Amino acid sequence: MGREALESRHIARRARRCNPSTEGAGGYEEVLFDDDLESEWRKRQVVLLSNLHHPRSLCEAEMAVSTASKNADLEVTFTTAEYSWRWEVVSPGGRLASKLLSTHLITPLISFTALSASASEPLRDMSSYTLARSADAQAKTAKRSTGRQTVGCFSKPMVSTAIQRITQVIDGEADPGKLAKSARFCVSLLVLI
Repeated sequence: MGREALESRHIARRARRCNPSTEGAGGYEEVLFDDDLESEWRKRQVVLLSNLHHPRSLCEAEMAVSTASKNADLEVTFTTAEYSWRWEVVSPGGRLASKLLSTHLITPLISFTALSASASEPLRDMSSYTLARSADAQAKTAKRSTGRQTVGCFSKPMVSTAIQRITQVIDGEADPGKLAKSARFCVSLLVLI
């Protein structure tokens, strides 16, 4: 899905639609006639929107996803006690969509999986500094040579068999495969199959 970019006037219109007026005069209901006040109000909306998309706020926000939008392929609504926002997303087409998914979802997930599988200690026990440095190193490796990182990540028996098992459980198989922690165990599983 493509990203939606909005100009100030569109942000103001959507903020007014998503947030019914509770502030009275100068609130969400009507456009302010004083250009300076309207400009300040719009800047405040951008700050509220930015705060809503902060990871801590997203954890607390209620999220609703709908494909029943008249204006977009997908509609995502975030709601907190203070603010509500709706993103209307349109599909950018095959080639761009695959590039966006690869760059912003698949490659980061592969990098995180590689980081998790190769870490010398559990991620929850790492300091923020060490985890950030490790994540940065994985990102730089992914940027330089995505293919090598992907092959390296999925060639780890623990990762490949875990993904296989997760897929089997999602597909509803009654007896999902075992997890392999070493290449020897992985080869013995293949011989048994």
